[in-house]
Amino acid sequence: MELTIDQFKELLEAGEKTFSGIEVEEGSLQNYNLSGCTFVKCFFALDFSKTNLKDSKFINSNLKTCNFTEADLTDSEWIGNMLCSAVFNGAKRDNMHFVGNYYHSVILEIKDLEKMI
Repeated sequence: MELTIDQFKELLEAGEKTFSGIEVEEGSLQNYNLSGCTFVKCFFALDFSKTNLKDSKFINSNLKTCNFTEADLTDSEWIGNMLCSAVFNGAKRDNMHFVGNYYHSVILEIKDLEKMI
């Protein structure tokens, strides 16, 4: 289901925490609190910079070109996501679970994410 950034923000502000199969291809969630949200098989091309993503889950999603600069990824789970051209400069990643994510068909390990930060 394709959503505009405004439609997506409305769902978030209404308290939605679990999303599956949504597409939001343009916009910013900079400084948003998305703590505890779960995203499964989603397609995002968004600015998540300085966003609170503590305890969030990204599973089998397309996050190509997303910006996670200075985002708080503490205790988040990242499983099977496409991260081509995603940016993680200065992201906080304490206790981050990072498995089976890939960048241009290369499976990434947590040490690879450290290089991206």
